[in-house]
Parts: sequence; C-alpha cells; structure tokens
Amino acid sequence: MKALRWFCSIFLALILAIALIVFLPTTAIVQQITNVQTVKAWFNESNAYDDVLASAFQEKLQEMVPQIGNFPFSGDRRLFGAIVRSLPDDFVENTFETIIDAHFDYFYGHKDRVEFTINLTDITQSLNPNPPICPPGTPPESCAPSPINPSRFNLSQLPNSGISDKLTLTEKDIKLDDENLADIRKFFTIATLIPRFAYGFILLISISILAIAPRRWRNGLFILGFTWLPSTILVGLIALGSRATSLSAIQTQLNSAIVREEPITGTLLLKVAIIAHASIMNQIIFLSGVGIIFGLICLAIATIRWRTFD
Repeated sequence: MKALRWFCSIFLALILAIALIVFLPTTAIVQQITNVQTVKAWFNESNAYDDVLASAFQEKLQEMVPQIGNFPFSGDRRLFGAIVRSLPDDFVENTFETIIDAHFDYFYGHKDRVEFTINLTDITQSLNPNPPICPPGTPPESCAPSPINPSRFNLSQLPNSGISDKLTLTEKDIKLDDENLADIRKFFTIATLIPRFAYGFILLISISILAIAPRRWRNGLFILGFTWLPSTILVGLIALGSRATSLSAIQTQLNSAIVREEPITGTLLLKVAIIAHASIMNQIIFLSGVGIIFGLICLAIATIRWRTFD
C-alpha cells in the first residue's frame, strides 16, 4: 500500500510539473492581453499618444478638412503639426482609450458590435488662433507664434465654419475586419477561463499529492517542494533566456506584415509590442518567483517536520 502511495504521488508530481511549466506562462500572457487597463498602460508607456496617434489624427484631419467648403488647405504639414500641438491635454489619449474600451466591450460580450462616437466639436474652441509656423528643421518649441495669412487659413474661423459638425469619429471611420473581431471575441471567451482552470488544476493536484503521499506533512511536502522548485525555476530561466529572441521575432513579423503596408498602424503596434513583451515577460518571471518561494517554503516545513519526528 505504501509503495502504491509513492507511485501515485510521483505520478501526480510529474503531472504537476508539466502543468506548472505550461500554465504559468500561458496564464501570464492571457491575464495581460485580456486586461483593458493593462493594454491602456502599454500605450501610455510606449509614448504612442505623443508620437504615432497624433500623426494619425493629423492625417485624419487632412482627409476631412479639404472636403469642407471655402477652406483652401495647401497640405502644409507644419500647419497641421501646429494644430495637433494645440489640441487639449490628453485629447488623443482619451480618444484612443475610448476606442480601446469599445473593442473590449465587444470582446467581453458586453455589446454586440464595436461602436463608439467621439465628438470633436469641443476641441475647436481650444485651438490656438495663431499657432507657430516653424521653418523646416526647426524644433517646434523654439518657434514664436506668428500670424497666418487669412487667405490661406485662420483657426479663429474654425468654430463657426461648419467643420465642427463633421468632425465626429465613429467606428465607421476605422477599417474594422468583422471576421477578425469575431475570432478575437471567441478567443476572449476561452482565454478568460484559462487562469481559473489553471490555478484550480494546480491547486487540486497539489492537494492530491499531500493527501496521497505517505506521511503527507513530511513526504508530501518534500514532493511538492521538489516539484514546484525546479519547475518554476525552469519557467523563469526560459523567460529570461528567450527575451531577446522572442522580441526579435515579434519585431520581424510586424515589420514584414504591417509596417511596410500601414506605416502609422505598424509603427504604433511595434511600439506597443515592445512594451507588451516586456510586461508579459515580467509577469511570467513574477509568477515563477512566487512558485519558487512556495517550493522553498514546502521544503523548509518538510525539513522541520522531519527533524521534529526523527
């Protein structure tokens, strides 16, 4: 009977080791990419709002404004740069976070489709009527405000020009692939269950080892310690060792698939991917560290129990 208990305990320990190696990184990835606040933090940390998203809004404004009567725009990018710099604080960030929230509401099944409306009317009241015009190659912060030729453009006319009625962003202004969105929603449905299943399974196997092992508070804890410790160390070492390789693979894939075809979108995703990769790796290492500490605690308690009874 004792031999059978040892056999079952060791067999369960092998299953536990495999579960730890597979589930810890998987859970870390899932918890990160399905958390809307974490995703927003990635965009903040990557400076995407200051760089790429401001440029994207500039391109959108250039597309929309020439279609509105009596506004003779010449496509001067410096002028549009001045407009972007005149936007209210956190405007681009708030706009994009609204879009992120709309997508996550759909992914989590809170809504049947991605939908949002961003009213840009208020920003026309905040635009600087005399934005600085900088010569080519001159840093914007070193330029003094200068008057703009009214025959070309006058920002003070913007609130009353009729443009504010058309400056509204909705999901229709973004190229959405319904099939891809539906696939991501299915993924979210499954992914949100993975952490619960993973932690529940690991807990169940660990308790089973304690219940089956002979003298569970000594031998059972030793088995748990010698299972958790090397398994979680291995997970941590793999995460540390694969940092550079996995990041390089992500960058190569994005560069070849998106950046060349959609420079703004591709650059944005590249910036965010670098931050997201570091965040996920840190989460894997954190979970590995927790596992290592748990393994050491099991071994320490088992050693104390051993000395107590022997």
